[in-house]
Amino acid sequence: MLIPIRGVFFCKEIGDEFAVEFIHSVNQTPVRDTFRIEGRRIKPVSTLFYNFGAGMQTDLSEGQLLTRRSNALVISGFTQSFNELNFIVGTVSDHTFFRG
Repeated sequence: MLIPIRGVFFCKEIGDEFAVEFIHSVNQTPVRDTFRIEGRRIKPVSTLFYNFGAGMQTDLSEGQLLTRRSNALVISGFTQSFNELNFIVGTVSDHTFFRG
C-alpha cells in the first residue's frame, strides 16, 4: 500500500504502523495519531495527547478506552478505517510523520 505524505509515497506492509504528530492549535501541546495498515485500509490505533480542551475528543464511543501513559492521555479502541488519509499541513502545527 502507498501512503502519500507531503507528496511523497511511503510503501507500507500490512500490519505496519505509522504516526502523525502535530502541535494542537489551541492548547499548544503535541497530539500523536497512530495508524495501522490492515489489508487495503488504514485503521486508527490510538490518539495520544496531554491536555483536554477545545478541539480535543472528550466523549468515548462504544469500545474506546481512555488510559494514562506517563503524563499523557491515550484513546484507543477505534473501530473505523479509511481508504486514505488527507492532511492540511500549516506552518504553525509542526506536523511530523513517524514510520514503524
